[in-house]
Amino acid sequence: MTCSICIATYKRKQLLRNLLKSIYAQNLPQNITLQIVVVDNDIEKSAEEIIQEFRSDDKIRLEYHSQPKKNISLTRNVSVKNAQGEYLLFIDDDETADVNWINEHLKAIKTFEADGVFGRVVPEFPENTPNWIKAGDFFNKKSPPTGELATSVATSNCIVKANLLKNEPGPFSPEYGLTGGEDTHLFYKLRKGGAKLISSREAIVREIIPPDRTRVKWLIKKSYQTGNASTRRMIEFADTKLIKRIYLLSKAIIYLIISAFMVIICLPVIGLRIKWLLKIFSNMGHISASLGFHFSGYK
Repeated sequence: MTCSICIATYKRKQLLRNLLKSIYAQNLPQNITLQIVVVDNDIEKSAEEIIQEFRSDDKIRLEYHSQPKKNISLTRNVSVKNAQGEYLLFIDDDETADVNWINEHLKAIKTFEADGVFGRVVPEFPENTPNWIKAGDFFNKKSPPTGELATSVATSNCIVKANLLKNEPGPFSPEYGLTGGEDTHLFYKLRKGGAKLISSREAIVREIIPPDRTRVKWLIKKSYQTGNASTRRMIEFADTKLIKRIYLLSKAIIYLIISAFMVIICLPVIGLRIKWLLKIFSNMGHISASLGFHFSGYK
């Protein structure tokens, strides 16, 4: 049986090298072969030289494709189009996979008869990262016990039945290609269609957090972007869009006021203060999406 690993990459040569090394080091069952599909979103094809460092063999086939238009959805769609496996795995180019990553995903999808499994993402911080950043839970994605409903459905660490994606137009929506949230949009759509998407705490990848992401400015932008994309998605899939829009707008305004009040209360404690500050910007993202503004984070 073949499993296809879909990787979208953009100007992260050393990180891509580390990721591919971790995939080549996988503990694979005897009956499993891998197809690695790397799609480069850099018009200069900067990842191509990294691909040439690795060789295909009887267990792993490595492919390189280019998608020059700046749109993460189009890039992911090229990887899905070229994937030939029965299962598709997704992992980001700033991550590395645990040696049993594929094994654990396959085990979970078969044990729980699931359509998709979403694993745990463990952040790895650079030296001199402030303790309040590490302890603040800013980078930890929710990971329920194995077999339970997945709450964080993103392409950062997952396996999905290939036919589930091949039957969807796209399958990633180009309209989310510059805003982000294209992955959660797709998986939310699949779940509404009846797909069983579960969690696995044993399928682990490690995310390399660069120094610039440990700054408050980046956290603010990410919070705003995430809030904006999530509200946009909820309105899109609502049965009565106007009512949903008004409800989400009202809720976000109330939560923004509460968050501002909590920032003042938590002024002496930096971790709590930043956490509530991020909630302010997240709710600003909810408000802007409710009013029809879609933030473009990948221009």
